[in-house]
Amino acid sequence: MRTLPALCLILALPISAAATTIHVPADQPTIAAGLAAALPGDSVEVACGEYYEHDLVMPSGVTLGAPGSGVGCVTIFAQGQGRFLSGSGLAPGTRVENMFVVDAHSGAQPGGAMDFADSSVEIRDCWIWGGVSDTVGGGIALDNCDALLENVLFTICQAEGSGGALRADGGTLTLRDCAFEWNAALDGGGLALSNCDPLIEDCTFVFNDAQFWGGAVMLNGNASPTLRRCTLAANDAYEGGGLWGCYGSSALLEQCVVALGEGTGLHSYPDLNHPTTITVSCSNIYGYASGNYGGDLDDQTGVNGNISGNPLFCDLYAYDLPNVGLAEDSPCLPENNDCGLLMGAHGLGCEAPTAVGDAPAPAAALLPNRPNPFNPATEIVFSLARPAAVTLTIHDLAGRRLITLLANVQRPAGEQSVRWDGRDATGRSLPSGVYVARLAFPEGMASRKLTLLK
Repeated sequence: MRTLPALCLILALPISAAATTIHVPADQPTIAAGLAAALPGDSVEVACGEYYEHDLVMPSGVTLGAPGSGVGCVTIFAQGQGRFLSGSGLAPGTRVENMFVVDAHSGAQPGGAMDFADSSVEIRDCWIWGGVSDTVGGGIALDNCDALLENVLFTICQAEGSGGALRADGGTLTLRDCAFEWNAALDGGGLALSNCDPLIEDCTFVFNDAQFWGGAVMLNGNASPTLRRCTLAANDAYEGGGLWGCYGSSALLEQCVVALGEGTGLHSYPDLNHPTTITVSCSNIYGYASGNYGGDLDDQTGVNGNISGNPLFCDLYAYDLPNVGLAEDSPCLPENNDCGLLMGAHGLGCEAPTAVGDAPAPAAALLPNRPNPFNPATEIVFSLARPAAVTLTIHDLAGRRLITLLANVQRPAGEQSVRWDGRDATGRSLPSGVYVARLAFPEGMASRKLTLLK
């Protein structure tokens, strides 16, 4: 006699709707439509291809991703018309994965490609290329967020204020296996932090630039990061090419390499009322013309296992892509220093090329342009392993697209070239300088620097 009431009670309980995977474009025609249809717990899975969308709004508790792992096959072209994605008040379980975002520009708003406020968000396996903000956070801006970024690459992003690639103010932040390459800002060319205590592990900062302070990293207003096993190489600033701190900030660097940039390496702004501390252990600080330690920071070479010697990067100044792996006699390898620990994010990395049969050929490659340097024109050479629709664009070092040479054009397999006459889309002859060719194809993207010399 007790069975029926119990059954009625069970049936009366609320039943949560099952999580749904919304496929774009199979279920919804655009990413914007997919996000608008999603409820907390849902996933929006974007099929491989190119998408021309911007100013999307991220719903709470939803995963936005693409098939597979890694940066993957989804390319978002914002075309300089707006940022890619933003959200506020997002609950835990909000995730962005496997997105390649190109040419996002937020104008006078923070976060050139993405902007999140008062949110819990995880960003994994994404590539932010050419993000621009006229204020802060050329790639991503985080305001009072609980954020995790893993395997996120920032390339040629720019902010007129602070944080060329990433700016975080308040909240908590964890960065793992992230890379910051060729980003620029007034301060904090790669990363700008304030009012937070982030953990930064196994990250790489190369060729970032700040006009004033913090070529790779700038700390302002009670920021207290821990950098562990990070490589900061060839980053430039007036002060603190590697890291600069002020106004009560503090930093702990463990097993890091900070080397070969302009300005000072590590710099603590002298302020008796708001002292800044930078503590270094088992790290290599080397090769800054204005001094490895600056401001009121004491030289810590020989203390806590710290050294100052050439890291012997494999090919930091490689024409196409810097190789910050280490030569076998590098003092940063565990067997070559007294700490017995790896210094930096990269270990031994100058091995002989892989045998032909050991790895599949890349789907596409940008080859050296002919000639380079050039004036007035050059042939941009690329190779396709199979027929594919490709987009070939030219950008300046701030990430701004200057001209599109191929727009989603089907090309045959094999080596081929496209002529560029050194002009932008309006026909204006560009001045001497370094420019970037970018080839987008279904599996990803390749880039190469071009030098116009008049």
